Amino acid sequence: MGSAQPSLQQLSYSSGNKQNQGMYSRFISAVSAGRQPSLIREMTKILAAAPPEMIPLSGGFPNPEMFPFKNLTISVENGSPISLSGKSLQSALQYLPTNGHPALLKQLRDLQLAVHKPNETIWSNTDI
Repeated sequence: MGSAQPSLQQLSYSSGNKQNQGMYSRFISAVSAGRQPSLIREMTKILAAAPPEMIPLSGGFPNPEMFPFKNLTISVENGSPISLSGKSLQSALQYLPTNGHPALLKQLRDLQLAVHKPNETIWSNTDI
């Protein structure tokens, strides 16, 4: 016989934090609630926060000064151009932590705060 599945009340949206019980638990399956973070992904988060003097060869973070591109312009479906250069282009070309681009995550976090107004006690300890 297999092990018993936890009830929805026992599940929590965690991202490694068990204080988030009840906030989004109704959306998380038992399989998702039981997932543990990948060690490589956790290492990537640490390496992404490393000072620029450090060249972390293990995580595949190339020196952004060595990228062969100086600027990039693409056209989206409606014909509007999107241009990137300098630090924005370097950031876009660099490997990122698995959870996503930090500037986009900040925008999503701000949107969540403005629209859903989550409980600050829970939200201050939650990742997107």
